[in-house]
Amino acid sequence: MIEGSLIVANACQPISALFDRWAPVGLFVVLLACASSAYADPGSAQLDLATQRAQALEQSMMSWRLAIAVAALVVVGLPILVRARRMKQGTAKRSNAIFETARITALLFLAFAAYSSYYDFFQPKFGIGFKDTDVYHYYMGSKYFSEVGYFDLYHCTLMALVDSGVEDRFDLPEVRDMRTLRMHSPESALFAARECKQQFAPERWTSFTADVAWFESGFEARRWHMTLRDHGYNPSPVWNAIGVAITSRIPLDSAGFDWLIRGDRILIAAAFMLIVWAFGLEVGALSAIAWGTGQHWGYTWIGDSLLRNLWLFALICGLCMLRKKWNVAAGAFLSLSSMLRIFPGIFLLGVFLHAGLRRRQDGRWSTLSREVAVGAIVAGGVLFGWALFSSDWGAVAFVEFSEKIDVFTDQKSLNKLGVTSLVWRSIMMGTGHMVTGAEGQLTLLPFAPSWLPVAIRGAQLAVVVPALILYARALKRVQAWEAATLSFALIPLVSDPANYYYGFVVCGALLAGGRPRLQVYMLWSCVLWIANGLFFYRVHQEYVGACLIAVLLPLAVLYEMSREAPPLEAS
Repeated sequence: MIEGSLIVANACQPISALFDRWAPVGLFVVLLACASSAYADPGSAQLDLATQRAQALEQSMMSWRLAIAVAALVVVGLPILVRARRMKQGTAKRSNAIFETARITALLFLAFAAYSSYYDFFQPKFGIGFKDTDVYHYYMGSKYFSEVGYFDLYHCTLMALVDSGVEDRFDLPEVRDMRTLRMHSPESALFAARECKQQFAPERWTSFTADVAWFESGFEARRWHMTLRDHGYNPSPVWNAIGVAITSRIPLDSAGFDWLIRGDRILIAAAFMLIVWAFGLEVGALSAIAWGTGQHWGYTWIGDSLLRNLWLFALICGLCMLRKKWNVAAGAFLSLSSMLRIFPGIFLLGVFLHAGLRRRQDGRWSTLSREVAVGAIVAGGVLFGWALFSSDWGAVAFVEFSEKIDVFTDQKSLNKLGVTSLVWRSIMMGTGHMVTGAEGQLTLLPFAPSWLPVAIRGAQLAVVVPALILYARALKRVQAWEAATLSFALIPLVSDPANYYYGFVVCGALLAGGRPRLQVYMLWSCVLWIANGLFFYRVHQEYVGACLIAVLLPLAVLYEMSREAPPLEAS
């Protein structure tokens, strides 16, 4: 793979001038044409009063985040012009120092405001104090993984409700079958769950039914039914091993549970402190602003859940360690992040692709790449062994997880963001060959012509191939930590992650130190994401616009990083 990337990098040299002139314009036209074709599907729904109030509060918080992002854009963008003018006029050094101090102070204030706004300024958001659906899946799924595995949580939940007398079998909700993602009636779900009780030891079944009753009593009926219609328990076996070690020791009615569901707040705050340590105050502030004003990885999706941002914390730790040349630790943390959520493995790939280019020049692998490899291999081996032997499922857990990944990869969900979703959704819905189902799935109509998949694949390649060439060019101009960090730009282009994983865009801010244009690109993307969400609130067009921004931002970053760095940015 490395040799192939090197060939691509060398082959792109004769056409670099052509790309510099026409690639940005051409890619923008292709993407805009795709997105505009899908803006003919307005959605509307009659909502109850409680839902209307909740949505009004959510839109109010979005407006606050938009104001913070716009203010940050002014603080970052305006000094770019002022600085250039002062350099020409030879302004006194003391004036420059005061101006810079004021700018950094303003960014720090906005960073704290952005972090606070992510958590709705620390107001209680959810009726029972935490993200109900997520915590149910990740607490119950990990605590009772030995019995329910990846597929049986919902069916066993129904059986527990009936067995304990909490709900009558005739009042049970529909549940989703985790193997097919199709809905099951209560009758068919109970039939499928007829052997659930036998999978538990008697004391474990008593504990399971008590925990199910605890959650059910705290949920509104609508939220409880939505929970059992969701997509279940889906972390990697490594996250599951960590989750089992924690949830098996922390009861639901303990003070430790309250701390556990706030754990992500501590992890994210610690991650920003690490960024300040490794990259400085300005980059730390920009990172907090970019993350805190995030529209699609926000609090309403995964806030106050159960360690849902552990992978992001590990990723930021790895990149900070790499920046500080703590290479073995960097490899270990990047390996941890990869084994928690799979797709962060692309950051390790960036390190070794960059090392492969250097090897062609120096004739040997760099010390940095060898140390990163040692950290990654050792940590990966330890984590794999822990996940393998900490559960009764053993290797079967990895097999079932792989099956779940295949199911989710094949599913065209409304909240996936990336090139694939943008092109697929835009062409199919723009031509009337796909509709949005009641559960948010995109369904292909049976009369779709055979030429459409070919057109979709062609549009995808028209975006992905130039982006990969830009990435190959950028690898020649950056340091190892920049090569790893820049890999974030490939994620929306070569995969199709769900929106709540887009916290990884904070990596763009790590590259923005000393690169004013990248700072502006990052903040403009935050502004546009929020504005798009407000303008097309909870209708199909919101996700078309979100996909477009999710693709344009990485392309802009790749193009900027593939250019020769000006003297101020060189290191």
